[in-house]
Amino acid sequence: MNYPYVPSGGIILQAIEQFKKALPAKIDAPTLKKLGIAPSNEGYVINTLKFLGIADDKNNRTEEGVQLFSTHGDEAFSKSFEAVVRQKYDALF
Repeated sequence: MNYPYVPSGGIILQAIEQFKKALPAKIDAPTLKKLGIAPSNEGYVINTLKFLGIADDKNNRTEEGVQLFSTHGDEAFSKSFEAVVRQKYDALF
């Protein structure tokens, strides 16, 4: 199985930090460009967020994504995000 990825961990970290402040309703290239996230790498970020269940096939945020990014506190968020990543990328762990 091919897993989506981003060419640099900093790119996805930038998106996550921004989305912790406010998860946009639409997670598409124009939105990422407007937020200054992942210039020229928007597709990688979008595909990864879709794979993680944060965005749907139409690039809309999901209820699961809203719940995840509504998690308060860095430690609680980290645990929740880790659980999502471990579940989706299970074969790699």
